Amino acid sequence: MFRLRFTVPRMRPRRVLLLVLGMVLGIAAIAETMGVFKYVFIPVYNRKTALHLVKALESSIHQVWMGEKDAIECMQNSRCIAEDYIESSDPEMMVSNSTVSNAGRGPVDLWRLMVTSWLGARPSRAQSPGHDLTLDWGVTTEGGEENWSIHPLGRWHIISPYAFPDHAWVPFIHSRACDPSTFSVIQKPKRRGAQRTVLILGDGLYLDTLNWALVWLLLYDRGYNVTFTIPSSGPTGNGWIKAISIDPESYPDLLGDVDVLLGIGGPHIPTTPYIAMCRGTPAVFPSMRDLDGMGMLEGWERYDPSWTQHGQYYVDEPEPYGFTYMWGNNEQLANALWKALESGKTPHTPRQFGPLGLYESLEAVLNYDYEDEYLSQREERGGPIGLADDLRANCWKKRWCTKDKDE
Repeated sequence: MFRLRFTVPRMRPRRVLLLVLGMVLGIAAIAETMGVFKYVFIPVYNRKTALHLVKALESSIHQVWMGEKDAIECMQNSRCIAEDYIESSDPEMMVSNSTVSNAGRGPVDLWRLMVTSWLGARPSRAQSPGHDLTLDWGVTTEGGEENWSIHPLGRWHIISPYAFPDHAWVPFIHSRACDPSTFSVIQKPKRRGAQRTVLILGDGLYLDTLNWALVWLLLYDRGYNVTFTIPSSGPTGNGWIKAISIDPESYPDLLGDVDVLLGIGGPHIPTTPYIAMCRGTPAVFPSMRDLDGMGMLEGWERYDPSWTQHGQYYVDEPEPYGFTYMWGNNEQLANALWKALESGKTPHTPRQFGPLGLYESLEAVLNYDYEDEYLSQREERGGPIGLADDLRANCWKKRWCTKDKDE
């Protein structure tokens, strides 16, 4: 198991952090918080530009963040990675077939390279339905897929917006959206027949799994006249559900205006419910079984796909913030919605998703001695630390990796 080891860095001259744009949101908040630590955060839009900057600012570079595919291509490209480049034995799986001069060799140290990943390197039993990265990457690494990592130095080099076990963690989006100075919460009076709005979070393909007329009637009998809405660019084909258009910039405000956020299945782990929660809107999510007896690895229970949608939210934030129902059960759904509506507006921002959480998470990532960990691993392995063979092979098989266009 990869263990975190925090030490006082030996030297701190490097104060620039580059981001090759991948799955990272909330860049402004991250850049602002890094400024508190006296770091300059530079987002760039392609790896080629990033490499030029790393060479130009070599003595000042602290870390380089890349998305999954950019990072995997970098690690097998002698023009990108520095001392830990290992050439493939298969010419068809080589980013560059030409000899690279010493001057042209990659400037990125493996231990400075961080992988940004929305879904993280999770065991297959904790993967999102339809988005199993262990299958995508064909993971067969030594020691089993339970401990696999996109980065050869381990999961602590993978940055995700969720606090996955052994991962680095930076809440990409929540801190600004949850700033209480940017919104107000309006409590609506409770009276029979009150009009309420439920915003559906999920793929429209799941709409037919529920009897919306029955759910509406059950809620009406208990005193609520509910309008079901779903973000959509066109009609839903369901007379009980109203399609609405949304502006990404005003989406947090919409989450605060509605009365309940309802998950009907997929996406498995969105950031939306946390924003809704800090705006005072309770969330209702489906499950396929109870938490007891899941048999998951320690720390991964909340990511069991049997939760169907955002199990970790319900596990970490139970009533009155999170409610659950058995997937496809109309009566349970109506009861969960009723309880959520009765709970009213209770703004709650978990510590980790507020400004302090962003500060603490970045402090951990910036101050961890990755170089010391790297040197220990390199000594233990007796040489360069290359990309896992299965990740390399599947990147080429799926045509995610391509030949260097600069040849």
